[in-house]
Amino acid sequence: MIGWNTRAQVYQLTLMAIEDEYKAVYLAASGNRCDEGETMPEWEQGVQERIRKFIGEWADKVIGETAATCVKKVKVYQKYEPKFANDSYRSGIVKSCIAKNENYVRLLKSPSKW
Repeated sequence: MIGWNTRAQVYQLTLMAIEDEYKAVYLAASGNRCDEGETMPEWEQGVQERIRKFIGEWADKVIGETAATCVKKVKVYQKYEPKFANDSYRSGIVKSCIAKNENYVRLLKSPSKW
């Protein structure tokens, strides 16, 4: 699961994969003019920064959506928890699921520097 604790690793791996693919396409296209004498920009000429920004925004959205889903799961578990008041086994399972998802939300909402 991507979260603040794994964001930097996912970010770096994704950036490296995109950079490798871009540079392969760049080499294959070098010498080929796109239109009116324009050539494909090199990775370092602004492409890298735009991709970095895009990956960061994507990671933030994934983390946000994952946290929101975990919050919804906790609400559902809490809604049905009283139905298991007389069943300690199932009540324990539900309480465990609530704790696990609340922990996920805490981890997902704990920002760290890249």
